[in-house]
Amino acid sequence: MELPIDHFRLLGVSPAIDAQSVLHTLQQRLDRPPGDGFTAEALEARAQLLRDSADVLSDEKLRHRYEDELTAVIEGDPGMIPALVIPSAREVGGLILLWEAGLGAQAFELASRSLQPPRAPALGSGRESDLSLLAGLASRQAAEDDQQERQYERAAEMLLKGQQLLQRMGQHHALRQELARQRDALLPYRVLQLLSRAGIEERREGLVLLERLVERRQGLDGDADPDFARPAFEAFLNQIRLYLTVQEQIDLFERWSEQGSSRAGVLAAMALAASGFAQRKPQRIALAMTRLQSSDAGGLARAVAFLTLLLGQVEDAQALASSLRDTPDAVPLAEVCQDCVHWLRDEVLPGYRDVEIEADLDAWFADRDVQDFIEQQDRRAGRQRVSQSQAVTPPFLRPPVEQALPGDPAAGTGPGSTGSAADTVLLDRDDAPDGDLDGDQEDGDLWDGDESPWYLRYWPQLPTLSLPTLRWPVFSPPTLKPLHWAAIAGGVAVAGTLCWVWRPKPQSLAVQPLPAPPQAPAPAAPRPPEPIEATALPLRSPRPSEAQIRALLEGWLQAKAAVMAGNAPAITLDSLADPDQIARLNRQRAQDQRLGQTLTMTATLSDLRILPDAQGSGVPPTQIQVLAQIRYSDERRDRGGQVLSADAPRTLSNTYGFRRGSDGLWRLTDFRPGS
Repeated sequence: MELPIDHFRLLGVSPAIDAQSVLHTLQQRLDRPPGDGFTAEALEARAQLLRDSADVLSDEKLRHRYEDELTAVIEGDPGMIPALVIPSAREVGGLILLWEAGLGAQAFELASRSLQPPRAPALGSGRESDLSLLAGLASRQAAEDDQQERQYERAAEMLLKGQQLLQRMGQHHALRQELARQRDALLPYRVLQLLSRAGIEERREGLVLLERLVERRQGLDGDADPDFARPAFEAFLNQIRLYLTVQEQIDLFERWSEQGSSRAGVLAAMALAASGFAQRKPQRIALAMTRLQSSDAGGLARAVAFLTLLLGQVEDAQALASSLRDTPDAVPLAEVCQDCVHWLRDEVLPGYRDVEIEADLDAWFADRDVQDFIEQQDRRAGRQRVSQSQAVTPPFLRPPVEQALPGDPAAGTGPGSTGSAADTVLLDRDDAPDGDLDGDQEDGDLWDGDESPWYLRYWPQLPTLSLPTLRWPVFSPPTLKPLHWAAIAGGVAVAGTLCWVWRPKPQSLAVQPLPAPPQAPAPAAPRPPEPIEATALPLRSPRPSEAQIRALLEGWLQAKAAVMAGNAPAITLDSLADPDQIARLNRQRAQDQRLGQTLTMTATLSDLRILPDAQGSGVPPTQIQVLAQIRYSDERRDRGGQVLSADAPRTLSNTYGFRRGSDGLWRLTDFRPGS
């Protein structure tokens, strides 16, 4: 057998040691054999190999010749490793010395080969026991070396190999249990290492191991893992969330919440809130608020107040925020908004791999989807208030509604009125226009704050007519007889006939001839395109035109795309944008670099319009706001060029702000999604 080691390392001495020190080290090694359960035969083979190395290194001629051989090997091929050839009878002793020299991985590999046919020892022999023991100890040592190098997955794999080998050989049960415990202790580190990588399969395996870790603790709220105390687990969970996307966290926390974890339910709601705010999806904000309200965990009133504010329920948010304070005065709305911004920035948005957005309430409420959702909720609330002010009985059982008709003497409004009585008009809700009931109309068409019944507010042009007052007979169904039923049916038929006869008749209108269709104006001559001034960036014009602003924005988009792709921009960033915008771009790129990713962006400016508040003044402007339509798509790749995600082309409507600095340069200073 060839051992990948030289005499110096086998004996454990330096190449500069003298002969006397060699003999002294030899005696120390012989006096301290490993006490891990090796047989006397294996220890004797180890001692003999130590003596052979000491003989070579203590003899001047032999040592000089050996050093020349080592030098020739190293100079001939620097990649070659010196080796010692030992007889097969001393194989176990040589492997023990290899393990003692700190070469655990090599010792495990050679021991595993020696345990396989055709070199496998006899069952139950001392050699089989020595090789099995050595393989287990070597796998543990190699795993410790990998752990020192933060190669936790490789360390776990080495421990698993040693555990499986001992199980196959059926020996050293205690050592096998120890290897299993050490491998379990590596589980948090393996999760962290796998999730920090960009590969899809590695991340999927990391999520599986994370669920196994939580299951071993008996849930997110459990503490059944003696090797992983709660404080250490909490720190680990906060660290691991930085490597999880917001959707991955929603899926995990919802699954753990279904298993009975109240804390997982709160974390799932917070992840929904972060996702909803980042993606401008108020439906997720509403779902997060519903889950927090139904949670039995304490201390959530503050979060509910801020989510209520994000849903546009300003008065309710102020009331909730005020209830959290001891002072009787209501909390000003501006203070509630400021606290909500701090809450989003410090507690909601951090802690996700793919969420990097400013806590900007103006941008949130300026988003069209958010506005549509809030308007829809307001319409729904208006319909509920209207429905609550009406009787809940069906129309055919509802008592008649008395309404004073205009011009009726009994109403006290016409000539000779006495105001002593009012005729009765039977109105049915089913006759109302459909739009006022199904939510298709705007808020002002449905609800104006008046508490009067809906039919008095929306039917002001009822025809003037008088009907005999109908009175409902009082009867007991069990005492009615067929003759009574016939009388009632006849009365209903007579009333229906009277209503039909006295219905308002349509008025005859004179037919007016249709006006002649207007003549279509002659098509205007096509407007020549605005001449683009020959302007080189950076932009210095005191009154920049739309074409110049377009060129500046296109230059920024191209520079940003180059930076996110890992390239140098063609134009220096400080001539295009202010330091805040450049710092934000650098943070985004630094995060991708940590993950080993690049983002290929395609942003084409399709339309640009300067907002009117920046024009029309005789003084040269210092700030300009523009609304831009951008056709955008991107593709994210890992170090190997594999596509991780891709966004299909879509049109974005963004607002950009530009400011002219003291040096005369126009730079991008502000960016808000939405118009």
